[in-house]
Amino acid sequence: MDYVLLLKKIKTDYNAEDKAVIAFGGSYGGMLAAWMRMKYPTTIQGAIAASAPVVAFKDAKTTDQYGFDDVVSRVFYNIDDGKCKNWIKFTFEWFDKNKADQKYWDMFNSVLKPCKNITDAQNVTDMI
Repeated sequence: MDYVLLLKKIKTDYNAEDKAVIAFGGSYGGMLAAWMRMKYPTTIQGAIAASAPVVAFKDAKTTDQYGFDDVVSRVFYNIDDGKCKNWIKFTFEWFDKNKADQKYWDMFNSVLKPCKNITDAQNVTDMI
């Protein structure tokens, strides 16, 4: 609802009440764009939802904080009987285990090319 109020304020402030609003996003953001269009059709006139597995949540509980992660994990598991999913899990666990070890930060920066260089363990946590 906050975005609906924000959009109404912006449209009023900029004399744009007659202009359409298109929500857009990819992956989880795409699902949010699609759901916002469905919930507020008079405020959001269109949505572009790229790579958004909206249908995968048909029977999911909306209160499940890991619902999106579970859907994505199922997709990776179905690709190659879990090998890809297991490799991704191993990688995230390895990053988490080694995030405080400064000897890896240069490698993290070189391989991942983050917008802001990793200079402490919290930077790694924020990234993963």
